[in-house]
Amino acid sequence: MKTTIPLILLALLCGSASAQQAETRNGHVWIKCGPGTKIKCPPPPTPPDPPAPPAPPAPPALPGHHDGFAPPPPPPPAMPTIPAPPEPPEPPPMPKVPDQAHAACADKSSGTKMTWALGEEGTMTGTCERKAGRMQFVLESLYKSR
Repeated sequence: MKTTIPLILLALLCGSASAQQAETRNGHVWIKCGPGTKIKCPPPPTPPDPPAPPAPPAPPALPGHHDGFAPPPPPPPAMPTIPAPPEPPEPPPMPKVPDQAHAACADKSSGTKMTWALGEEGTMTGTCERKAGRMQFVLESLYKSR
């Protein structure tokens, strides 16, 4: 027993010397290493491999292949062609202006508006203008009553 006590004390002293380079925190043992200590630090762990690049986008589906979905609806029918509208009819020939309407313009100034009654047939509206050296009735509109 006399020899065991000094051996225990020696072991405690050696253990305390090595314990100065280690710490215990939260139940984990941290070993101090590097310059100023007797322990050489291990190399750091290798970083993890980078993640794989994303897959390229899928190519567009070919016409007629629909990945299990319902087929597309048929195309709409073509628009019917609309025939061109018919040409408008030729206007009726201008009626002859009565000589009495020209005579009524003789004493009027150029640009005077005038209405000439055709009896029961309707009325003529126009202006008096100088043409060929004399005042004439120029027909602008004709209203027929029948």
